Amino acid sequence: MNKLWQEYISSDSKVMYGKPVIRGTRIPVDLIVEKLRSGEKPQQIFFFLIQALVRRPSTPVFIGR
Repeated sequence: MNKLWQEYISSDSKVMYGKPVIRGTRIPVDLIVEKLRSGEKPQQIFFFLIQALVRRPSTPVFIGR
């Protein structure tokens, strides 16, 4: 089984109560899935992910509901 997802998703009990998040951020994976289900375009989500990853060294980013 390919475990490439582990490069992008992490789970730590000290971050977001252990929910799977995009590695290096506080963006929960279930939020991204929810946004896709509600019709948001992947490009829109990708834009927010890039912003979060660019800020990663100094500021954790959380995209709220």
